[in-house]
Amino acid sequence: NEVPIAHDGELLRIDRLVQLAHPPERARPAPRQSSLFNDASDEDEGTVNAADVSTWWVLDYKLHHAPAALEAYREQLLRYAVAVERGVSAGARVRCAFITGRGEVIEVPRSTAKATESVLSER
Repeated sequence: NEVPIAHDGELLRIDRLVQLAHPPERARPAPRQSSLFNDASDEDEGTVNAADVSTWWVLDYKLHHAPAALEAYREQLLRYAVAVERGVSAGARVRCAFITGRGEVIEVPRSTAKATESVLSER
């Protein structure tokens, strides 16, 4: 169930780490969709890079109804995403989201993760 991963000398435990593989025919422009688990993001304007053979989803369960509103929760989730990006993904896309007690899936944008990565690396 939990996935242990070492990051900066610390053992982190990710609630769920899911890999979605993309078939080669998906490596072409894709229409922008609103689905959480599609390939489109604000960064790539709805295209799938041929190098992207999979997407890793870092999922963190929180009972709180608005976990993304709490900085400590966001920082923890983004730290998990950075750890996966550095240690597991080998060039694959890494996305992250909270799953609430109500079953809502709340994605934290990668642009936020990249900003957080630079802050965390300065510590």
